[in-house]
Amino acid sequence: MQTIKMIDSNAGEIFHLFEVMKKFGVTCSLEFNLEKWVDPFIGISKVDVDVEYLEGGEEGDTLVVKMGEADFSFSLRDHTFSKLISECQIFIAISEKDGSYTAWFNSGFASPKAIAEANNYAEYGAEFDDKEIELNVMSDDFEDNLRFLNRLLEEGRVIKKASVKGGGEQLLTVGFIAG
Repeated sequence: MQTIKMIDSNAGEIFHLFEVMKKFGVTCSLEFNLEKWVDPFIGISKVDVDVEYLEGGEEGDTLVVKMGEADFSFSLRDHTFSKLISECQIFIAISEKDGSYTAWFNSGFASPKAIAEANNYAEYGAEFDDKEIELNVMSDDFEDNLRFLNRLLEEGRVIKKASVKGGGEQLLTVGFIAG
């Protein structure tokens, strides 16, 4: 038996990996393990997968993984995320921070094109995922601020939340849809 080492990830990248599975019609299996038991508490084999990201305000955001008729919710503040992308499969682990359980997801066979797209996020998107970009514009002029934000977008940065330095109101929420 070979041991594999998972790589730390974040909810944004995990969302992307589930989206890749969905886009390319790759099935997914799940083993849901509780801390004190060796055998899986829940097992699901080779079903279509979908994913949803819910913004939760004060309660925090949640990643919902849909496998067949079952939905699994993972709050971002209470879980850690890790992944491994091989030449033909995607492995994902979502663990509760106190260690009570871990959900192990593994894809069926993924084509080289699907694997390339899965890896593409890690190369280009991870730097700015789930991070606030602090605006350091010294001017109170609206047009200066607009030009600053436009330059960030032209550089290809994905801005999830832009906040006024010092904790002001949210200014901008921008998403990126890969075509």
